[in-house]
Amino acid sequence: EIMAFDLEAPKCPQIFKPYLYSLHASPVTCVRVYDNSPKDLLTDLQELTLNSPQPNEYTSTSNWPVTGGKVRITDPPTLDILVTGHANGSIKFWDVTSPAMVLLLDLKTAPIFSNPDSNEGDLDMFSEFTWPPYRKVSSYDPFDDDTRLSIKFIEFCPHSRKLCAGGEGGQVLTFALNTMPADVRVANVRAEIFIDDSRLKRGGVRSLKNSSPLSCKSDFISFPAGFQPSFCVQCLPASPITAMAFRPSWGLVTAANTKGFMVANFYTKSIVLIHPTVLSDGIEARNISKTQSFRRSVRSSVRRRASVVAANEERKKIAASLNLELGISEPKTSRQLNRRTHSADASVLLDSTGPVVGKGVTPEQRGQVSHLLFAETHISSGGPHVSVLASTLGSTIIRYSIEVPKAAKIYTDANRAHSAGKDYSLVHAAPIICVFILDRDGQLLPSPNEVEHHAIPVPNMAPPHFAVIVTQEQIKVISLPNMRSKRKEKIHSLIHERIYRAWIIKVKVPAAPVGAPRDWNNALVILTAIGHLLIYSLPDLR
Repeated sequence: EIMAFDLEAPKCPQIFKPYLYSLHASPVTCVRVYDNSPKDLLTDLQELTLNSPQPNEYTSTSNWPVTGGKVRITDPPTLDILVTGHANGSIKFWDVTSPAMVLLLDLKTAPIFSNPDSNEGDLDMFSEFTWPPYRKVSSYDPFDDDTRLSIKFIEFCPHSRKLCAGGEGGQVLTFALNTMPADVRVANVRAEIFIDDSRLKRGGVRSLKNSSPLSCKSDFISFPAGFQPSFCVQCLPASPITAMAFRPSWGLVTAANTKGFMVANFYTKSIVLIHPTVLSDGIEARNISKTQSFRRSVRSSVRRRASVVAANEERKKIAASLNLELGISEPKTSRQLNRRTHSADASVLLDSTGPVVGKGVTPEQRGQVSHLLFAETHISSGGPHVSVLASTLGSTIIRYSIEVPKAAKIYTDANRAHSAGKDYSLVHAAPIICVFILDRDGQLLPSPNEVEHHAIPVPNMAPPHFAVIVTQEQIKVISLPNMRSKRKEKIHSLIHERIYRAWIIKVKVPAAPVGAPRDWNNALVILTAIGHLLIYSLPDLR
């Protein structure tokens, strides 16, 4: 990190710098990018106190001494904001529209919680006669001692200017942008998702450091202009947040830990739903039908055998063609040594003889929620409903519909959650990475705030809708509300690679008709475990 000081001033104050901020002042634990942000949001963030600090004896009013250069692009086509979460509990907003990465806002969540190891009150502990006068003045370790403050998930709505963050200690915080300093009292609610005292009494679970839940301060807290907290949900047990979703237009936030998930309303400061996904003995809690007819069993066996034979042939063709493009010849080795081979130039030789062995999921982890999603879709019959979908590592999707009051009563009336049917379970039982909901036209369902601000056209809410389920081994498209399979792509059977991440991007249409509501289409981008990118059209998966 580069810094500048004014040596002509009495106390050599620091000169405020407009760029060259250290991104890794605290280890980065979470990253989110929001493109096409509103211009007024960026203007408000630039006008906060960080870019115009109050002058004092330690801050110089001199301009940054490094000059020169010329910015060619004065009016960029899009405004992009990067939000980073850090290990010390801070959240930073960056302007990444231009190559100069400018820090807009630094939000600290540590002052919200009571820390028994802090140095508050140390000034009164020692008098002038106490020797040696030792006291704690700061935290030297960049990896903060209290790991519970680490930010795991960030959800931000640029249109409503609401922010939600989930931490390592099971805390979920909601913030709202305020351009004026204020004294805030944070409402604190606890969600007891799963508590098993019997295992703790038997000594079956080892007690770790900082395993107790964080304690939110009950007094008023002074916050500067910027994002100020309003609501805190402490999930119990105090385990890391594994998934989170946020919908400010409905006032709902959902978060999951290793034992289940919950849904809360940050307008009424209440818990809407708690659903444990792991039983007290560590077994996955599932609500599915376990009966299967003899006809369906035989049909599944025949299809499975036929698909394996066809996939082996297709896999050999794809592996041979890709190795030919890379200029790699397959060595004549045994089947055991031919699982994964690297050439002299570190190119990857695709294997066509056996599967890539991936990290398995233990029975205790099968109930862990890996993805959460809010959507207004046809989760069940009777029209579109506000729904929450929870996906687990055990290849199960849990569905709930939530009653949302009208806009005039959204700050006072409570929500009600109803089960939308039995859990939907995939046969191959691979961990689910993420789920996307598409409308009748195959477009990704936007949030109500995006439609209200005309950022995205109004979706087609007529049935059927489509759910794109991405697991570690395949991509599956099912129709809603009948939950019938439409298309499937077995990535693991074709190239023997496991899926690591998945996104939906917008692809520009070169010859869009005049007057069309969209000049782009959605595409599914798949990143495999060894770094290959696969792009599919939606919803036909071509």
